[in-house]
This record gives sequence, structure tokens and C-alpha cells, in this order.
Amino acid sequence: MLEPVAATALDRRRILVVDDEPLIGTAMRRTLTADYDVVPVTSAVEGLAALRALIRQRLPSR
Repeated sequence: MLEPVAATALDRRRILVVDDEPLIGTAMRRTLTADYDVVPVTSAVEGLAALRALIRQRLPSR
């Protein structure tokens, strides 16, 4: 689902796309990938897990 991101890529903005239709996520990724890191998921559960992972990457625990 969510792959590790290189330190230099952390400066790019990310968009989390949650849609039950996988083709929507694919289309959003293709459209926005030049400017954003797009994380497409197909369920709310996956979306929450991806959001938690993204937050952990930006705000590591002390």
C-alpha cells in the first residue's frame, strides 16, 4: 500500500485519494503525479492506515 519515501521526496506535497473505484485513483495519480505524490486507496480503512503512516513520516515520535 504505502511505500517508504526518500528523505528528499518528503518536501513534495501528497494527496491521499480514497475511492472505491481503483480506476479513479489511477487517473488521479496520472493527472497529479508531476506535482504531487499521490497515494490512492480503495477503502476508508486503507485511507486511515495511509493517513496514519503519512503523519508518522512527517511527525516522528520523540
